[in-house]
Amino acid sequence: DEVRHVHVFENKGEVVGVSNPHPHCQIYATNLVLKTIEIEAEAQRVYAGLLQRDPKNRFALEALGYLARDLGDPKAAEGYFKQMAAAYPDDYVPWMALGDLYTAARDYNKAQASYETAHKLAPTNPAIVAAGSNAAIDARQVDLAGQWLARATGTMKNAGTARKARIRT
Repeated sequence: DEVRHVHVFENKGEVVGVSNPHPHCQIYATNLVLKTIEIEAEAQRVYAGLLQRDPKNRFALEALGYLARDLGDPKAAEGYFKQMAAAYPDDYVPWMALGDLYTAARDYNKAQASYETAHKLAPTNPAIVAAGSNAAIDARQVDLAGQWLARATGTMKNAGTARKARIRT
């Protein structure tokens, strides 16, 4: 049989209840491709084609950025989000995505700078306030988290994301 898909992953050992007590790598090779992987690959082809025809296509840049992030390629994701930010300087979305990307990489200075830019572009968006606060908490900068939460005004205070961030502080 032909191998059509190879999946490499870390097995966490006892933590996940397997008999091998230490973390170790495993490889699965199969003759089938999971539907989600086929869908992601097709989406990448479609959006890459759109981007070839229109290098500033907002939807293609955003989708390819999130796909790259989800497929474990943060450098490619960063590139797409930066392209989007350059093409659409008044849009907060690429800055929010960059903040999330940098937070996941524990690059908190870049995360905070990205969230600041997003906040300047969309100052009433509670998700940005919550993300900035959560990144500050992850970085153990409680005062900065409080500064983010102080930006929540009016109905923003009752938004679920900002409320959850307040609970974490």
